[in-house]
Amino acid sequence: MLISLSIDGCSLRGQGFGCELWRINPDTGDHQAILSSGGAVRNHPYQLSFPIFNAQWYVSVFPVKPWFAHASFWLCVLASLLLSMAAAVDVPRVQMIQAMDRKISEANIRELQSQAERDRLNVLLTQINSHFFYHTLNAIQALIVLEPEKAYKMTEDFSRFLRFKVDSIGIRSGLVPFKEEMRSVRAYADINAVLMEDRLRMVYDLTEAEFLIPVLTIQPAVENAIGKEFDTLPILPTDLMKKIRE
Repeated sequence: MLISLSIDGCSLRGQGFGCELWRINPDTGDHQAILSSGGAVRNHPYQLSFPIFNAQWYVSVFPVKPWFAHASFWLCVLASLLLSMAAAVDVPRVQMIQAMDRKISEANIRELQSQAERDRLNVLLTQINSHFFYHTLNAIQALIVLEPEKAYKMTEDFSRFLRFKVDSIGIRSGLVPFKEEMRSVRAYADINAVLMEDRLRMVYDLTEAEFLIPVLTIQPAVENAIGKEFDTLPILPTDLMKKIRE
């Protein structure tokens, strides 16, 4: 037992610890050390007790040097200071890199937003018949001089039609009130009633109920039905052409 403890004690000393095998003397009540290594027992040792021959024996393990007297502690402190200084030197560089990343991200976001606006405009332009667009502007230009009230009404209808087209592109739910789409359909039909004169007659037989429908459900059907006539339309309605000649 003593040989085993001595070997363990050598191993402990190599790691900076001491050990002691001791007991309380039953006759005197004093501390009786049987085997000790590493000097006097320090404060707060680790103790293990076990009985031998009806007596309680103890093994105490303790550091030979205080924590601040170990070279490894100061090496760790020095390494920590060096790492802290290196991190402090790199902080401005890291902040500069982060600022550059933010600027790049913001530029990318602005570019994506601009691209989205261009895509929306392209989608809008593809949805508007070019013949209808040009005929409407020509008719408004002529009506401003000849019939201002009709020009005002036609401009209002054209604005309502374009606004619904633009708003329909950005609707995330994909649903619009039935009455809202019908207002755009009526505006489109009223414009064409002026452009086509007697060649177009619209009859509405609609319910008053309010409900949601997928956006651009009715509008494209009406545009396709009327749009076939645009290729045969003159630059201006016949009635306006006569008034201009007069």
